[in-house]
Amino acid sequence: MTDTTKPLSQGQVADMLGIRPSTIKYYTQLALLPYTQNGAGGHKRYDAEATKERIELITKLKGDGLTMASIIKQFSKQGLLEGNPDIYALSLITGTK
Repeated sequence: MTDTTKPLSQGQVADMLGIRPSTIKYYTQLALLPYTQNGAGGHKRYDAEATKERIELITKLKGDGLTMASIIKQFSKQGLLEGNPDIYALSLITGTK
């Protein structure tokens, strides 16, 4: 069993939530998930509860019919973006290059 009181890796969070690690990575690239990182080449670590809450919010918004671009805009307006979304990831969801 994973100790959720300590920061978790992408894989550990994905296992805990029953989703794919690539989903965690994708949402991180879109600046939707908070994380910490030790040093320039360090691995990203996620707070279990904060990540779970964000994933639940994203899932709810998607269920309400919002697109990922709309979710990013909503997070931005609410000051919830965690840095800047990855330009390539944004281009994939907005259809721009």
